[in-house]
Amino acid sequence: GGGCAPCVPADLALSNLETIYPPEQFLTLRFHEHTAGLDPLVNQTCESRFEFYRKLIANPSEGFGTPSLFLNGRQTPPMGGAILHTQARLASLKQNADALLRLTSPVTIKLKSTDFENTSFDVTVSGIEPAKSEHLFVHVFAVEKLRLFPSNNGIQDHAMLVRAALSPPEGFKLDAEMLKSGSMEWKVTCRPEEISQQIETYLSAIETSYEFKFPEHPSDVGPLAVVVLLQNHQTGEILQATLAEGPQ
Repeated sequence: GGGCAPCVPADLALSNLETIYPPEQFLTLRFHEHTAGLDPLVNQTCESRFEFYRKLIANPSEGFGTPSLFLNGRQTPPMGGAILHTQARLASLKQNADALLRLTSPVTIKLKSTDFENTSFDVTVSGIEPAKSEHLFVHVFAVEKLRLFPSNNGIQDHAMLVRAALSPPEGFKLDAEMLKSGSMEWKVTCRPEEISQQIETYLSAIETSYEFKFPEHPSDVGPLAVVVLLQNHQTGEILQATLAEGPQ
């Protein structure tokens, strides 16, 4: 949350991890939320994702807010605090990330652009046993690679900021019968002008609902990446993820 002071050490620790690991090993996604004030970097996708995790955890009424971090879909220990806690938060995250990076997955996700502008993509998932696909869903997100915006808590650099979902809010459901052929495929589009309009519509609705005016609407989007992840909606576990360059 842009107004969330306890989010600062979590955000800074995550930024440090992004310099330690290359993107092909460690993909990050940032979903903003309206906490400690309305945040213009929130969008409907952020709210949907927050609600997904709120329902997933065992005791959603006990301490689920911002910051909340999930590694491979599993909630980390509390990451909030003051800026002086950044190093401790980084050490905790790195220890958990190192353990996860030793794991392997039989699942493969291929993300291929089908046009020159990188606005249309084919998403192919393979390596999944049909009998184990019941709770698996594919999510596709349009992510702004770096957004420079002064949030109220002092954070100005927002890397890998989720701006829209390119899949349905609930994701693409896997089908056991179709997986018997070995893979499943979907087509998605990533059009910056449509994403900007979605954000603008959302922010205007928030202003109307709360009788409030944001100083500015950061609804324009910079260079984008497309991120695909395969997630078990019953456990939250993410089995595989990948990234491709989107519209620049």
